[in-house]
Amino acid sequence: LFWTKVISLLKAATNTDTTESNHDDVEIQSSLLNMAFENECCPPLVARLLALIYPEELSRPDRNRRVTLHHAAMRPWHAWEWPREDGTSDAASLRLLNLESASLLRNAMSLSPQEVAEQKDKDGLLPLHYMVSTCMKACCAGGRSSSEDPLLEMMEILGYFVQLNPASLNIRHPQTSLYPFLQASAEAAAAAAIKSNTHSSSSIHEEFQLSIVYLLLRENPSLVECGLR
Repeated sequence: LFWTKVISLLKAATNTDTTESNHDDVEIQSSLLNMAFENECCPPLVARLLALIYPEELSRPDRNRRVTLHHAAMRPWHAWEWPREDGTSDAASLRLLNLESASLLRNAMSLSPQEVAEQKDKDGLLPLHYMVSTCMKACCAGGRSSSEDPLLEMMEILGYFVQLNPASLNIRHPQTSLYPFLQASAEAAAAAAIKSNTHSSSSIHEEFQLSIVYLLLRENPSLVECGLR
């Protein structure tokens, strides 16, 4: 009964109608797996279980040419994933949400074939491109506690993305023609400009944006010369 409810909820989240003839079993399985890794309503353990049941779907591109690693990288990091830093402890149910996206991404990377990190979607974007955007948005967002644990996890995972596909550092963003380290820098600058124009308060984690830029550049310093051309 539990598993039936889980599948039903994921189908509802993906707007999947299994009665329609244009959906075959393979497409439904792929859609459920990708939604499990992207949607914040799905716990990492459930996503991992789906991946273990349908391991072949981890490397099967969807209609947008995205694999599960794309979807995991696109999942936003929410404020509830930051542990409390006010001297009190979260309730047990809330502690389950701490570092939830980090756990999910680690599952996606460990269970997926290494070659999926080289997969470009229909827009020419690698999983790394989405991960960079997700990281920069999380650093800019407000409402987080002062805990640095999620940011440190984020940077470690970003390093794993590079290890899976070192050549990704040399692949420009198809819309901006920027290398990943410049993409990170540009998104940080854009977020700062928006906050300045709207007089929004700064995030306490904004310094990690420079750390992310440095991490991406450190892996291939020769890109500095290329980026100036």
